[in-house]
Amino acid sequence: MSHPSFASGILGTFHSISRGLLQRYVLHKVRCTIKVKYLNYLLNLFVLRVVGVFIVVLVTYIGDKYGAKSSGLLSAFPTVSATSLFIIALENGNSFASKASLSSLFGLAAVNFFTFGFYYGYTHSNRKKLMGKTFFASIVGFIIYSIIIFAYIVKVQEGTIYNLIPLIISFVIMRFIFRSIKEEKSIKEENSLLNAERIRTINYLARACLGGTIVIIAIILANTFGSIYGGIFSAFPATVAPILIILALTHTESFLLTTIKYVPSSLLATGVYALSVWHTYPIHGYLIGILISYMLFIVAVYILNILKLN
Repeated sequence: MSHPSFASGILGTFHSISRGLLQRYVLHKVRCTIKVKYLNYLLNLFVLRVVGVFIVVLVTYIGDKYGAKSSGLLSAFPTVSATSLFIIALENGNSFASKASLSSLFGLAAVNFFTFGFYYGYTHSNRKKLMGKTFFASIVGFIIYSIIIFAYIVKVQEGTIYNLIPLIISFVIMRFIFRSIKEEKSIKEENSLLNAERIRTINYLARACLGGTIVIIAIILANTFGSIYGGIFSAFPATVAPILIILALTHTESFLLTTIKYVPSSLLATGVYALSVWHTYPIHGYLIGILISYMLFIVAVYILNILKLN
């Protein structure tokens, strides 16, 4: 009678050991998968941030070399939004990123109102010190931007029309408000009271950190709350705001205001980029979609420059 009990004990022990080894193997595979996914995510984020910083430096250089108008037309170059939508596509698929790009259109409209807030705060500030004047302008801009975003979140509307119309309306409004700004014709006119090169270096580093942070937040929002919130935060003024701040601290007021005059045109061109992402990502994938979208952005900037809508 002892033999069946002995055999059952051996089988039970073997079953327990096998189950333990299988659990350890599955856990190891899960950990390896998460680790590889995390490393790939960090690698993609690092590469795109390096590219993003390079583009931001290039845009600033073009502004210094060719004037305030060029700086304004390229001020909303889609670096942060492109990076956010790209990684959102990697994490959740092309269709998910396509939906997120639609809500980014409204985010761009909100950036238009940030630009207005910065303009109003800068031109109506009573502060004599340049640093205080720029800080006040930034605060006013971000307050107005936050109000617009909050109003959108309270009553979210999905669809191309609901998000595209606010961008077009905001462009028309800003065109009307900024029409009286006299353009600065000089190529480069700096404020000699400040160390421009040192401020630029700090600004580049700040943009890299801010841009990377915005990308991470946009991805977290997309994964947690859906494509709408990730998309709208991907259009955060992480490029426009630093450009206006650095110009306020290193260039004359006329140079800054001329740049502001052309920011809405740049945002409208970025809207073309977002619409292209919406259309191309599900059809061609994110790699071809990025290339097509960037080319259309450049074409849009060129057309807006020729039309002289401002």
